[in-house]
Amino acid sequence: TAGRISRILDDRRMLPAVRRWHICRHFPILRPITHPTKTRILLLTAGGAAVLIGSLLLFTPSTLHTPNGVELGTNASLLSEIRAPGGALFATGVLIALGAFIESLTFTSVLITAVVFFSYGLGRVVSFVADGIPASALLAATAVELGVGLLAMMTLVNSRSKMPHVVRL
Repeated sequence: TAGRISRILDDRRMLPAVRRWHICRHFPILRPITHPTKTRILLLTAGGAAVLIGSLLLFTPSTLHTPNGVELGTNASLLSEIRAPGGALFATGVLIALGAFIESLTFTSVLITAVVFFSYGLGRVVSFVADGIPASALLAATAVELGVGLLAMMTLVNSRSKMPHVVRL
């Protein structure tokens, strides 16, 4: 009976771990990617870039657009349409950068990095096809955005061995 009681107590101690594993299997955000240095560098770089570009769009949109031959003028509606995505990009950048420090946000931050940067890059590629080739700085931005998005996607794919509950890509 002493062995049986010991086994029951061990089972009770293991129960929270089993529950955590069961919950984490259904909610992947609860079991984040571990914090290797490369992931932190990716998140800090991508988050910092998004915060910088977002703040420039939000507070001084002409700083980014004028060198590329885009005159914004004083049209309040146009400036509003430029500043709004700047605010969203700023907030997204903060969330991405936080993932480098808060382990429970790492998976979400890498996923957001992949979606945001890859979608910006693909959107520019669609624009190249539909509208023609833009200024060289925007071509460079496209390459960087696609590169960062691809790195984030590779980080997600490589993390699946550490996170068996994540849907396989």
